[in-house]
Amino acid sequence: MDERKPLINYTKEALSLPINISFLTVSFIILAILLFNNLASGIIGFLPTLEIRQILILPLLLGAIEMFYLAYMPKNKRFVHMVNAKYYGLQAQLQQRVKNIKYLVLLSPSAQEKYSFLLQKKAAITDNLVRTQNDFLLNSNFLSKLEMLEGYYLERLVAIERYEKFAHNSLNNDFYDEIKRIQNLMQNATPKVKAEYQKRIDILQKRIKHSETLQDNYQVAKIQAATLEDTLELILEQSISASNPRYFDQRIDEVLTEAEQQQETIRELEALYEDVSYLATRN
Repeated sequence: MDERKPLINYTKEALSLPINISFLTVSFIILAILLFNNLASGIIGFLPTLEIRQILILPLLLGAIEMFYLAYMPKNKRFVHMVNAKYYGLQAQLQQRVKNIKYLVLLSPSAQEKYSFLLQKKAAITDNLVRTQNDFLLNSNFLSKLEMLEGYYLERLVAIERYEKFAHNSLNNDFYDEIKRIQNLMQNATPKVKAEYQKRIDILQKRIKHSETLQDNYQVAKIQAATLEDTLELILEQSISASNPRYFDQRIDEVLTEAEQQQETIRELEALYEDVSYLATRN
């Protein structure tokens, strides 16, 4: 399986490795010495004089070695892993930005305005770190972690709005009254019709169960979104001084871990939304 990332130039990375730069430097020095020895053979002559064609064999040989190296290294698994690890933070930050844009276009104008306030806080945190010249945080994966925190917040806004839209269209139906009405119709129905009525009751009961779970997860998502807002506000307050940057970095790690653990609620909300939508089409 090819693990190379499309936005990384592995050939360029192989070319810039210290061992390859050293090889090219030594090769150039050797070639320069041989040429200089030939030109100054009548004056110094510290090495045996070689013919030009003999000297030209050396750059051809070195060039062949370099071409083989540049063809082999970008496909070497250990080298690919090393380069991927080097750019992991940048790749994660870029992927998260793309993901955030995808969520952003799904939000309503009111939710986008709410998100913009969080974005302003995030920008203020970065400005504070630059102003205090906190190189530790700026050079770590801290900025990509802020992108992830922003992404978690956007996911919750999307999940909340999707639920509210769905609830407005579908969950206002009185499923219990509908089940009672169908049960009354079943009393005088033939066995074949009763069986069909029972299928509809089963579907409605599933919709009730799913709707109750959706409501619970919706409330959890709202609480999580508010918690992320409070967390970013706290980080903003702490970023003014950030006297202990390692603790500061550790704190956002803890927040991200908590948010990741809470992702299951969002996934359940999305899955239940799809399930109930499917059941609604069958009703």
